[in-house]
Amino acid sequence: MCELNAYIQEEGKKELILGNVDSMEIEDGILRSANIFGKERNIQGALKRISLRDNKIFVIKKS
Repeated sequence: MCELNAYIQEEGKKELILGNVDSMEIEDGILRSANIFGKERNIQGALKRISLRDNKIFVIKKS
């Protein structure tokens, strides 16, 4: 399996949103992430970058 860690990236800093993410859905500006343990996080934002090599997802938070 290939799980990713999701981060909010702001002003050169990154903050972990959710680890071991195995699904992400984007609808109406809401990123709905779920991990292999059943934990979920919803963030209002946009997808910035996905790195499969580094197992990371970067999002930009919107207010």
